[in-house]
Amino acid sequence: MSDTTAKGLSGVWAAGLTPFQEDLRIDHRLLISHVEWLFEDGCHGVLLFGTTGEAMSCSVSERRQALDAVMEAGLDPARILVGTGAAALPDAIELTEHATSHGVAGCLVVPPFYLPDQGPEGVLAGYRALLEGVDATPRLLLYHIPQVSGVAIHDEVITGLGDVVLGIKDSSGVWDNTIHLIEDFAHLAVFRGSEDRISDILDAGAVGVISSTGNIMASAMRQVYDEGIDDSVLTAARLAFAKVPTVSVAKAILAEWTGEPSWRMVRPPLLPATEIPPTIRDALGTLDLSGSRI
Repeated sequence: MSDTTAKGLSGVWAAGLTPFQEDLRIDHRLLISHVEWLFEDGCHGVLLFGTTGEAMSCSVSERRQALDAVMEAGLDPARILVGTGAAALPDAIELTEHATSHGVAGCLVVPPFYLPDQGPEGVLAGYRALLEGVDATPRLLLYHIPQVSGVAIHDEVITGLGDVVLGIKDSSGVWDNTIHLIEDFAHLAVFRGSEDRISDILDAGAVGVISSTGNIMASAMRQVYDEGIDDSVLTAARLAFAKVPTVSVAKAILAEWTGEPSWRMVRPPLLPATEIPPTIRDALGTLDLSGSRI
C-alpha cells in the first residue's frame, strides 16, 4: 500500500453536485444533506466543487462559504476533497489556503486555463506559484481534464513537481493515459474519473474513482469495489450517462428521489433537464441501488 493510499486517498468518491436555490444561491442545507447521504450510500469520500459541482460558475466567496458550512456541520474533513482551481492565480491560492486550513483530504487543482498555449513550462510555473502562495503545504492532487480545461498535464509537470503531489484525477477518458500514470508514476494515487471498467482499472493499480455518477450510483459502485463482482452492468450504465447532459440529468434524478424540486436548478450556461431520459431510467433499473433514495 502506498503512503498516499494509507492516508485515505482511495476508494469510491463522488464528484459532488452543488444544489442551488431558486435564486441560484448555493443551498447549504441541501448540500450538507447530500454529502451525508453520499457517505451513507457507500462513498468513501466526496469531492466538492469539481467540474460536476459547477465550480467555475461559483465565486470564490461562495465556494469558501459552502465549505465552511459543510465543515461546521461536523462532516469528516478526511473524507472531503475540494476543487480549488481557478483561472486567476490569487483565487486558486485563496481557495487552496482555505481548504487546507480545514484539514481536508486534498485539494484537486485544474491547471491554469484560459491561456492554454503556454505548454508544460507554463503549467508547471502555475502550480509552483500556487504552492509558493499557500502558507501551509496543501495536499495537492492534479486534475487532468484537457477536453474541458483545454490544458493537458504532461509528464514534465508531474516530474517537475515531485513528491509534493499526492495524486491525480485522470478525467481524460483515455484508458492508455491512466495506465501510463499508474505504471510510470508509482508515487501518485491515481484516480480515474469514471467507473466504467472499474474492476480493470483497480486491478491495474488505480486507487479508485472520482465520478459524477457517484451522486446516483454510489451503492452499486461500492459493491463492485468491495466484492470484485462483474462490472459490465455498471459500465453500461455509466456509458448511458455519457450520452446525456450528466449534471442536469443527475440533478433531475435527485429532485425526483428526494422530493426537493430545487435540485433541478443549474447555473447558466447549463440548462435544466426537462425530463429523465428513458435510457437513463432503463440503465438505473439494471443496477442494485438498494442503498439509494429510490
